[in-house]
Amino acid sequence: MEIKINNKRNIIEIILITALIFWGINHMDTVKSALGYLMGILSPVIAGCVMAFVLNVPMRALEKRFRKNKRIPGKFIRVLAMFLSLIGIVLVLVFVFAAIIPELINAGASLNRGIPRLINGLNVLLQDVAKRYPEINTYLSDLEVNWSGMMESFVTFLKSGVSNLVTSTWSMATSVIGVFSTLGIGFIIAIYILMRKEILCMQAKKIAYAYLPESAVHGILKVTKLANKTFSSFISSQCLEAVIFGLLTYVAMLIFRFPYARSVSVLIGFMTLIPVVGAFVGTALGAILVCIENPIQAIWFVIMIMVLQQFDNNLIYPRVVGTSVGLPGMWVLIAVTIGGSLFGVVGMLIFVPLFSVFYQLLGEHVNRQLEKKKITGEKLHA
Repeated sequence: MEIKINNKRNIIEIILITALIFWGINHMDTVKSALGYLMGILSPVIAGCVMAFVLNVPMRALEKRFRKNKRIPGKFIRVLAMFLSLIGIVLVLVFVFAAIIPELINAGASLNRGIPRLINGLNVLLQDVAKRYPEINTYLSDLEVNWSGMMESFVTFLKSGVSNLVTSTWSMATSVIGVFSTLGIGFIIAIYILMRKEILCMQAKKIAYAYLPESAVHGILKVTKLANKTFSSFISSQCLEAVIFGLLTYVAMLIFRFPYARSVSVLIGFMTLIPVVGAFVGTALGAILVCIENPIQAIWFVIMIMVLQQFDNNLIYPRVVGTSVGLPGMWVLIAVTIGGSLFGVVGMLIFVPLFSVFYQLLGEHVNRQLEKKKITGEKLHA
């Protein structure tokens, strides 16, 4: 039987792809280093694309609203929408930091005041123990302690600690400067993308139609439209969910008179942006702040947050986020686990809508295959 040219080409492509996959598995360290190097080079571009996508969510809504108003000139609509979106995000960040940082300073001051009291209490306790049990003093006096050697070791430890502190401070300052430069370049790229998004989309379509089969381009466009819709819905609904849960926490903390109500509720609401894990992290941080004032209240605070989470998970989250993403709870947990292990917090945020896109595409493909094989619901439930 003679093999056609197309089949030969497909077989060669499959062999090459399989060989490449096996090579990548066997040289995983090389692949990781190469990807890390490539991500480092493209980090400003990636940051710009992420900023543009996030800013485009409120900007697109504002553009639709402004186009209905005939008094605003068309050429100023995009600039005005972008400016208001930027101002809105900056105001949110300023509100979060203004609510959290002063309270953290107060908590640190309270902790600083509490440490001397703790030391004095321990000192009184030790003196009381020494009076009740004088044999302890006798035992300690009989011990041969090399105080000069201990002092020399302590001085050496301080010197090494200072040098390590200087080195770590310098490396941290360098990394912070690098992060800010990356974000600055990314911000400029994001502005360019948002101002010319239709032109850039048209150019990408031209390249795709020029070098790819038309059926492949249609599939890519379908996936990108679904991904854009899913990611946009996820961002807006997750932000709404964070605001609702933060307000619930604030009202509950005021009712039960917990300390640091404003900062803890803002912190928990901000951390709720991270699916599944964020609420637990925010609760732990809030419990630490409450524990500084009253350890017993910290226990009641954790219980209160657990009750609020049950209310949120059963009533609010399914209506706000679940319907927008269309992903079952088990898949959300799997997406958060895989994304967090691969890319940390960013992976947790990205993988939930990414899994939602995969879940919807897989469901459509499975349904088509079942229709081709004429598998009915009676056979599935048999």
